[in-house]
Amino acid sequence: MPGELPRLYTDVGSLREQYKKIQRVLILMMFLNLIILSANMTNLLSYIQDRFWGIIFPVLLIYLLLFGLMGYGYMKMGKKIKKMEN
Repeated sequence: MPGELPRLYTDVGSLREQYKKIQRVLILMMFLNLIILSANMTNLLSYIQDRFWGIIFPVLLIYLLLFGLMGYGYMKMGKKIKKMEN
């Protein structure tokens, strides 16, 4: 109707599908970050072996935090999807 705002994802089925899409994006981002992590660690370990605590350790901590947050988001989306299916 003219003047009416569109209401996206108001039904449970479309909202559940949107959450599943978000889960797939999170998995894809985790996989891509794993590839980037391996490339970064290969370069860092081959060129800067003597600076483990100064460079390599902080980079690993950042990636652990990143993977933890994305894993947490994936699990929260899974809980929302399960709640909608019941």
